[in-house]
Amino acid sequence: MEQGAHPKEMAELMGHSSVQITLDRYSHVMPRLTAALAERIDAAYRAAEPAPGSTATQGATVVDL
Repeated sequence: MEQGAHPKEMAELMGHSSVQITLDRYSHVMPRLTAALAERIDAAYRAAEPAPGSTATQGATVVDL
């Protein structure tokens, strides 16, 4: 999964009956995935931010996830 494989593909390859089994069993060995996901979400958020002074920022609410 860390190499870009979809968890469903990995579950099928390993013969697991569900992707949940794969994720429960192996997610602890991929701590970098969490950091990489956080970086991608942050980049998408920054890219979607309106320009300073834009009318889109007036009255907007920011929610921390």
